[in-house]
Amino acid sequence: NIIIPPPPPISSSPRSSVLKVFTDLAQIEKFLTSTAFSFVRKPEEADILWLVTDSLDFKNLGKNQMVNQFENETCLTFKHSLASTISDIFGLPKWNPRTYDLSIQLPEFIAHHCRNILNSSDNWWIIKPWNLARGKEMVITDDLSTIIRQQDAGPRIAQHYISRPLLYYGRKFDLRYIITMKYDEPGKLEVNAFRMFWIRLANQQFSLDHFDEYEKHFTVMNYSGHALTQLHYLDFIS
Repeated sequence: NIIIPPPPPISSSPRSSVLKVFTDLAQIEKFLTSTAFSFVRKPEEADILWLVTDSLDFKNLGKNQMVNQFENETCLTFKHSLASTISDIFGLPKWNPRTYDLSIQLPEFIAHHCRNILNSSDNWWIIKPWNLARGKEMVITDDLSTIIRQQDAGPRIAQHYISRPLLYYGRKFDLRYIITMKYDEPGKLEVNAFRMFWIRLANQQFSLDHFDEYEKHFTVMNYSGHALTQLHYLDFIS
């Protein structure tokens, strides 16, 4: 069982009509222009802490402070930790592609790769850095030597590549949600999802070939120099 200790209790005293924000993210300062917020330069003066760094000391949070992180979140946000968390709780569920942390499970992965060859099974793997986003440094390959060499550039996971993904009119897609969590006391967790969500589409029709074609196998285009294909969430639902 994963036990996440609750943050300090939230005070019932009324807030100021203007919420004070401390952030280390330039985009927040640039685009948060509502008069309902103002920026402060000291974390202890803030009502809201919106941080990129993950070194936050939760024990020193003020009673009225809200933060965009939760304790032990790396068990979900780091790819190798997420794989370990799923394995610890669910074992090897069918809904999760088989995943290996190559820094500690390389022999097991090699054995699995060789069994697939002997059994003429699907042997395509997507190799991902532990903690990079936006599709950076991800490689799709069935070549064992190439997979092993990926470790030279930093720790990686190897995840069986999904050969029959759910598609939107033939193209891969991803969904992005904004979620808030409130945990006032043990056993009382409140989760809210923003009604609107975001859909990004691959620019090309999916097929299990040409794995070096980024626009066929990936959906994150807005950081890669490719044209970004988005879909309104109401159109996606309908």
